[in-house]
Amino acid sequence: MTDSYHEALNKLLKAQESLSDQNISTLPTVQQLDLEKSKAAIYAEIQALQTTQMSAAEGSYTAVTTTFSDCKASLQNLSDWLAEKEKTDGEYLSLVSKGVGLALSLLA
Repeated sequence: MTDSYHEALNKLLKAQESLSDQNISTLPTVQQLDLEKSKAAIYAEIQALQTTQMSAAEGSYTAVTTTFSDCKASLQNLSDWLAEKEKTDGEYLSLVSKGVGLALSLLA
């Protein structure tokens, strides 16, 4: 499913909120770094979308900043780690998982 720019902005805002609300102090350092890099990229993408004339942004959404499109690997690493963590430990970091999933859906 292709998102409009307005839908993409809403997803990015929800992803940002989810990632910011989760306590990440228990995550391993590598995942904390991936998460922080992803949060910065999502913030940059939100800022870029908000400065774009929304009325002029017709059609399907594509990433506006290279920072956001370049963080796909970090988001995928987080997603894979979260899935493995849930499978092996039964630990589920719902807010991080939600935020990562929303961001990845825009980069698919």
